[in-house]
Amino acid sequence: MKISRFLALIFVLILTFGLFSGCGDSSDTSSSTSEATGTQTAGVDIEYLDSNGKAKYSIVRPTDSKMDEGSLAIAIIKQAKSVLGVTFKNVNDASDGTDKYEILVGNTNRPESAKALETLKAEAGGRFNDYIICVIDKKVVINAFNSDALKMAVDTFCNEFLNSNTVKNVYKIVKSEGDFMDVKINGENISKFKFVRPHYNTSYVVQKEIYEAIDSLTQKTGYRLSIVEDAYEAEGDYEIVIGDCNRKDVKSVSNIDEYYVTVSGKKVYINGGTSHALGVGVKEFTKLLTSSKELTDSSSFSGNYSTTVENYDKSKFYRLIWNDEFDGLELDTSKWNYIEYSGEGQNGMKSSRSRKIFHYDGSTMTMIPTKDETSYYGGMLYSDTKFTYKYGYLEISAKLPNAGGFWSSLWLCGKGHAGGVKPEVLLYPEIDVNESDGNGKAVAANCHSWPGGVGTEAGYRHTSCDAKYAKDKARYALDGRSYNDDFHTFGFLWTDKEMTFTCDGEIYFTFDTTTCEQDVLTYNQHQFLIISLAVGLGHGSKMTTDESVWTDGRAEYSVDWVRLYQLDDGKSEVSNGFVY
Repeated sequence: MKISRFLALIFVLILTFGLFSGCGDSSDTSSSTSEATGTQTAGVDIEYLDSNGKAKYSIVRPTDSKMDEGSLAIAIIKQAKSVLGVTFKNVNDASDGTDKYEILVGNTNRPESAKALETLKAEAGGRFNDYIICVIDKKVVINAFNSDALKMAVDTFCNEFLNSNTVKNVYKIVKSEGDFMDVKINGENISKFKFVRPHYNTSYVVQKEIYEAIDSLTQKTGYRLSIVEDAYEAEGDYEIVIGDCNRKDVKSVSNIDEYYVTVSGKKVYINGGTSHALGVGVKEFTKLLTSSKELTDSSSFSGNYSTTVENYDKSKFYRLIWNDEFDGLELDTSKWNYIEYSGEGQNGMKSSRSRKIFHYDGSTMTMIPTKDETSYYGGMLYSDTKFTYKYGYLEISAKLPNAGGFWSSLWLCGKGHAGGVKPEVLLYPEIDVNESDGNGKAVAANCHSWPGGVGTEAGYRHTSCDAKYAKDKARYALDGRSYNDDFHTFGFLWTDKEMTFTCDGEIYFTFDTTTCEQDVLTYNQHQFLIISLAVGLGHGSKMTTDESVWTDGRAEYSVDWVRLYQLDDGKSEVSNGFVY
């Protein structure tokens, strides 16, 4: 036993020496002490200017990152300009960095960035606010595990290591401060684990709970777990698997109200019969994990959504209020009406809405468009006279058409719109949740304010997000695919302050509705729902000439479900609807 411990100690010493030997040439180091760890480390003396007084270093940032390395690179450039009178070149890591002097900011694709994080984890523990500044070969590396810590690291670098041309002992590790507690799953530290979610069709209701789990664990343990998507990450150990991921031991839930949490070795599986049941499963798992020191296989449990949410604060937790799962063989006329009409279309044809294109298979509702000699046939459902609401989170799971001339959307309207301008109406809203003009590679959100007859007389004019937010409100399909290839979730979070839009669980656009009187008057009134597929519309995208789209599914609009969640906050409302 003593020999084993001695060999283990020798191995740790060799590993530590190997990690730090990369931080500069040992012939050009001076001893320094890390204030955070008290450990003797190797500092490196560097010069920022070459023999001609020119900038020797370039700033390198990741090509694709959410840690705002771009603005941090600019901060370093400004400091260099102020202190040295030169401007460092600012490039992303797609550039060739072979044998070049570079200052690496964040998780670049340079191997030195990863090596610095390994050193940081070995020395400081790898907690959330740890950061490192070191020199590896010709690279000055500034790295951390999150954006806040990376900003602190850049501030430290500018203040301590970029205040003259020649700087001595460039090396610093700062360790997170806090009264942290280790949490384990079957003997393995929680820091080893990551959340795995489905690549597509994840609900914001679930994603929100994953984020809250990560925040709670960070506060308790100091470790911030990552989220990966199952399509991009091969299956392995130390996974908290959320929902119907492509993992071999995932079990689906047939009862829409049920959820389960299964702890099994080095894996945790959480699933539910619906997105909201799954979200509650994640929430209950978080409560258990943050109140325990260790979970084991015997910690597994299951539950019921309806029963569990009764214990939550209804003023803070979004609960299911209204939904249609489209699980019948015909339309639920207690929730929807059909709209049937014809208007001017393209190519000398009519653009019509017909109930004949709707198909129900007991699981989904699908609009399968058709045409004849005189008309293109799409479809439209609306909830007016059945259901309207104010405030909450609305979400749809759908496949959208991917062919020119097939214009699809889930949208909301206020009283007076969609049925013609009403003379007695001042202003009414139109909200587009997942509008697509037939280009299935992109959807767009929008917020419209339309004046009625009274509004026009009062001087109000139509406004929308089109001009100012044209790029921000668009969401593009990933991986070169289209929104017709798979089901995706599209969501709309509405409060009395703003309107926020989501896709596959991620927020991509938020619109402040408090900045002008017209918006305040428009966006705080009841709205009803419309699910529509317009085909060959006169002012729509150009109708495709590819005849195969009528039979190969690219023109179809399928809906799995629509769900509304609300707070019991004295502001959110539902009603039986108003006259169309």
